[in-house]
Amino acid sequence: MKRFFQFLAICLVSLNVNAQDTSVKKVVNWNYSAIKNSAGHYTLNFTATILPGWKLFSVTMNDDEPNTRVKFDSSTAQFSITAAITEKGELKSTKDAVLGGALIHYFEGNATLSLPIKTNEGIRDIRGEVVYMAIKGDEVAGPESAPFRFSFDASQNLVAQVGGLQESKEAGNSLKRGSIDIKHPVNNFGGTGGEDSGKKSLWGIFILGFIGGLVGLIMPCTFPMIPLTVSFFSKKSGTRRKAVEKASLYGFFIFLIYVLLSVPFYFLDAGSSSILNNISTNAWLNIFFALIFLVFAISFFGYFEIGLPSSISNTVDSKSN
Repeated sequence: MKRFFQFLAICLVSLNVNAQDTSVKKVVNWNYSAIKNSAGHYTLNFTATILPGWKLFSVTMNDDEPNTRVKFDSSTAQFSITAAITEKGELKSTKDAVLGGALIHYFEGNATLSLPIKTNEGIRDIRGEVVYMAIKGDEVAGPESAPFRFSFDASQNLVAQVGGLQESKEAGNSLKRGSIDIKHPVNNFGGTGGEDSGKKSLWGIFILGFIGGLVGLIMPCTFPMIPLTVSFFSKKSGTRRKAVEKASLYGFFIFLIYVLLSVPFYFLDAGSSSILNNISTNAWLNIFFALIFLVFAISFFGYFEIGLPSSISNTVDSKSN
């Protein structure tokens, strides 16, 4: 139990170190090779090159202690291990303060793990990973995984390859399609279709906008206002000429308001050409206006009355005559 808590402590230290700097290079580099002893019998060698100052934990460490292990994929079960794994190199032992003074076994500089196996018929390759931990002072690396893969050549020799998702530069380049030209796509994509100034002139855009405005007049929220607006100018003006003048002035100021609202964004660095659309479609802004309209609707149903302050009402009434 004591060893378990010591191992848990060193794992927490390792996680803290890795969280602080995920760009730290691997402290142990692994190379793989295989020796053919006889038909179907091989020795897999896992050679570690350890950075100066670091200690690679031995395979002789217990499972509840920091250690090094060779693990095989479950899919490559068509072979058997014929003997225990052996270590080559200068194995050292010492008591480590980080582990509470526990005795550790480790290698410095270089170490080789050798594992004899016997393959069965039909086997294609052998895959797995070396899972290891290393320590340097109060710095801990791991558990780290170094994937490996052994494949058979034409002479039935096992050839070591890099496992996992790592591939050679040549293999990666073979996946690229050289016929794709990003700058000259086969078909246009994205946008609204009006990005090309040669397709639509400014007059064309203006006419489309004008037609869109006319279509907007028959919408339920605007169509009922047309007779009210027309009757307002026709009855209050007295003559047809004054009605046309007032209606034109009314329309002009509507146009001017929208222009003045948009002008600042042409001179300021708004960051987006669709900023006005973003403002008008903002969720919180629309919720705010929806609440205002909801309050007005409740007032229209007679639940309460919205009125101007008496001082303003009196002033307006005094000037109405």
